[in-house]
Amino acid sequence: MIFRTKYCRLLLCFLLLLILAQCSPQKKTEEKEPAASKTITPIPKESDEVPKSPTLAAEPNIKDQKNTKASKKKKDNIYALYQQKIAKFKFDAFRVKEKYSGRAATIDLVSHEDARLYQKTFTRGLAAGSNFAGKYTLVSVPCGDKCQDNYIIETQTGKVIDKVQSSTGVSFRPDSRLLIVNPPELTTNNQVCQNCEPIIYVLENGLIYKAKLLR
Repeated sequence: MIFRTKYCRLLLCFLLLLILAQCSPQKKTEEKEPAASKTITPIPKESDEVPKSPTLAAEPNIKDQKNTKASKKKKDNIYALYQQKIAKFKFDAFRVKEKYSGRAATIDLVSHEDARLYQKTFTRGLAAGSNFAGKYTLVSVPCGDKCQDNYIIETQTGKVIDKVQSSTGVSFRPDSRLLIVNPPELTTNNQVCQNCEPIIYVLENGLIYKAKLLR
């Protein structure tokens, strides 16, 4: 009897707890939404560079312009002076009638102290034939900066007659005995060239003579 009473009490308590559990409000589980990502916009950093001042165009140097004009005028005056000095010397005034067109001789090595040194150069020049004063061959050899050694060789005998030196070259013709050393040229800056003054030579009886220029 006592056992039944305890059993009934336990069953009653169980039923009561079951009723209370069904009547109590259910807790809702809230799902947490992920936090929205925030985009951070960087604040532009002020430049540490100092702003450059605008470049100003350089003003022309009036003094340099005057010096350039004066230099050009002086150069033109020198050119005109040199032209005046050689004005009376004309190639036709020293024309030769005959021209040697035969076979060139072998270079005479004892005719000049430089003949052996430039033997090959002289031989090539002679092979090309006479190019000065009818029967002579003029061969130019560089001798440094603004320097040329001009050798006059008799084509028929191979003898080196003489040598004249120039700074800006020589002017000559196959049918004339006139030889102009440093002929005046507008392209030559005669102010800075110390040895550019023209010199006139005339070949006479196998010898080269310096002619006097007009003063």
